[in-house]
Formats: sequence, C-alpha cells, structure tokens
Amino acid sequence: MKKLKRNLTLIFFDGLLLFILSGCATKSEQKEASHGITVVSSLDFYGETAKAILGNKGTVTSIIRSDSVDAEDYEPEISDAKLVSNADFIIANGLGYDDWMTRLEQANDKSVAQKITVGSMIMKRQNGQNPHVWYAPSLMPKLAKELTEKFSKQDPNNRSYYEKRLKKYLSELMPLQNQLKRIKQNRLQTSVAVSEPVFNDSLAAMGYRVSDTHFSEAIEEGSDPSPKDIRQLENQIKNHKIAFFIENTQNSSSEVKNIAKLAKQVGIPVVKVTETMPARKSYVEWMESQYKQVENSQEVKRGE
Repeated sequence: MKKLKRNLTLIFFDGLLLFILSGCATKSEQKEASHGITVVSSLDFYGETAKAILGNKGTVTSIIRSDSVDAEDYEPEISDAKLVSNADFIIANGLGYDDWMTRLEQANDKSVAQKITVGSMIMKRQNGQNPHVWYAPSLMPKLAKELTEKFSKQDPNNRSYYEKRLKKYLSELMPLQNQLKRIKQNRLQTSVAVSEPVFNDSLAAMGYRVSDTHFSEAIEEGSDPSPKDIRQLENQIKNHKIAFFIENTQNSSSEVKNIAKLAKQVGIPVVKVTETMPARKSYVEWMESQYKQVENSQEVKRGE
C-alpha cells in the first residue's frame, strides 16, 4: 500500500507515542501473576500462527485484526501500548511495514518482551526489500517452528504440547504447498504483471516472473508511474505477453483501475488479491482462494 501518508504523519506519530506511553512506562512492573504466555502481534495472520502453537497455554492478541485497517498507516491507541507493555512475546513484520509496533516496544524501556521481527529474523531481509513476506510460502512454517522453540524455552514443562501443535499446524499448511506445485506445473506463460509487489513471493514460488517492476514499485510508493511505464504495461497486455494481471483491490488508484479494465477488455485474466486477511477467513483459506484464482486463469489460457 501507499507509503506517502505514513511519511507525512511520522512526526505526529512520535508525539502520540510519548503521550500514550507516559502512563505505561512502569506497566511491566505492575504485571500480575502470570496466567501463561502472553503474545501480542501487529498483524492478525501472525497472531493466528502464534495461537496455533500456543493453544490454551496463554493468550494471543493481534492489534490489526480488520481488513479495513491499513497497517502501514495505523496510529496506535492507549490500549495497544498497554498490551505491548505486558507482553512476553511481540511479533512484528518489520521492514518498514509496521514501524509503529517497533516504536511502541522501544518507547517502553521497562518492557522485557522477546521480539520476533518476521521480515529480518525469519526471512533474513533488510529494509528496502519487499515487506509483504507473509506471501512467501516458506514463512509460516518457519515462524511456527521459531515460536515452538521460544515457547518451549519459556515454558519447558509444555514442550511436548507445543511440538504436537506444531506438527498439526504444519499439516494444515500442506494443501497450500500442493496447490503451488500444481500451479507451477500448469504454467503456459511465465510473465505476469502486478499492480503492487504484494503477491510477488507467491508468484515466484509458482514459477512466474513479474514484468512491470517500475510500474508496480511506483504504485507501492504512492507516486504516479511514468508514461513510459504505463505504455509498456499496456502493450504487454494488448499483445498478450503476460499470463494474468494481479490487482491489489485495496489500492483504488485510477492507474490500477485503468490497467485492470484494459486487461479484462482484451481477455487477460485479472487475479484479485488483498494485503490484509479478509474477515472470517483463516490464513490457509485466504491463500487458497487467491491461489485458486491463479488456477482459474490457467484454465482460461488453456481454453484459448
């Protein structure tokens, strides 16, 4: 999603943090007797993974748990600061995506929470690289294993419980791997275009190559693509040089809408994805539904 608004509100955000955390600085000192492990996640799909491993041995709270909230521009509330100050574990995406979570944690110098920054710790990426790491098929298994080890060290008496739940969770992820293999085997073309680099890690696992990096990066940064980039993408679509177009439906820019409209007009399938997990869907259900659209687009191509 666009980064422009986040940059414009950064100064206001820093001031807000000072106000929010002024009443929470000693919160960890006031923490009541533990009733299990406490986990706070910036994003709901990471919270879902934590809950899958933790089970009934603690509590997991996700700050962003609505598909109508833009995590990049989120402004924390007092309740968020209190949650973070009491956490045993904090899960953040990192890579500039949820900086507000890092600021909440760092501003509370009394916090003793262990922090898991998914982008850098699990995926080994640096700032400036694609932050949408939850679309990488390898991420959730790695995160689940990391959480299993950390929870087991914190609560060694329940190690076998966490390991049993890890095994169950990994089995629940397996259909996604099988779906990805089918998609990769059924490719007729390897080039695709995207509105933003949101779905790119899944595309790479499917064996596809993104052809419009300049256009998509401009949209991601909140700036206008150059006329040259727009023209090149339009030509790729008109000449059927791409297998399908990936549209992030949470971006309402006119450039993206026009490209999606053109693709439909000339018979290029449009695969609709979202940056946040839809309400009433699990992570697996969310991924499966988007992968299914890719499979459907392959059926369309085979029928041409």
